[in-house]
Amino acid sequence: MGGSVEEGVVGIKAAVIAFAPESPRAVLRAGLVAGPGSRSLAEQFAGDGVLTQVGAASLDRAVWPDEGTVCAGRFDGLDIVAFRGLARARPSEISEAVLGLAAGRRAYAVFMHSVVDWTAFAVWDGERLVRSLSLSPGEGVLEDIGERLPFEAPYWAGAHALTHAPDYPLPFHPLELGDKALAAYFGFALESALDDDILDPEDVSLAVFRIP
Repeated sequence: MGGSVEEGVVGIKAAVIAFAPESPRAVLRAGLVAGPGSRSLAEQFAGDGVLTQVGAASLDRAVWPDEGTVCAGRFDGLDIVAFRGLARARPSEISEAVLGLAAGRRAYAVFMHSVVDWTAFAVWDGERLVRSLSLSPGEGVLEDIGERLPFEAPYWAGAHALTHAPDYPLPFHPLELGDKALAAYFGFALESALDDDILDPEDVSLAVFRIP
């Protein structure tokens, strides 16, 4: 799966997808370390060639790997992969590939890039895409498929409006909603602790592989 997001300055960025029978949040917990099956998982995203493991990275750093690398973790009941090539302006475009890799499991993806304040997230139920949203202030709503999820409701209702920027073209900041999606799906956030049950992503480790 090819990429569409350009490298930019340091900020909030993510290109992560997980496959699980239920929510990844139910599986992720402190102390998880990627197992030996992580290499074969990474190979499904990296194309041809033999990958070289170059170390490990905590989950907060792994969600936006360096160019030319893929981070992967295979755990009991959960596969999680981060790779810049995943990020698409319209997540529906990768549905066929995602469903093939999911093999009947649910799939959860979150993409963010702070240079353009863009966020996208999607959920597949193992058979079809059930929700996809992609938006940025510069391009507006790029994709809005399926029913809005419960965690989205306050944002669309105006509870998180940018009162200091009344002319902002969206009813909320996309990155704030993206962080909320990470918390809802994966149980952690990049910007701040959003609830008492938030996971510290530094306590989960993924394997890092260099793509030949």
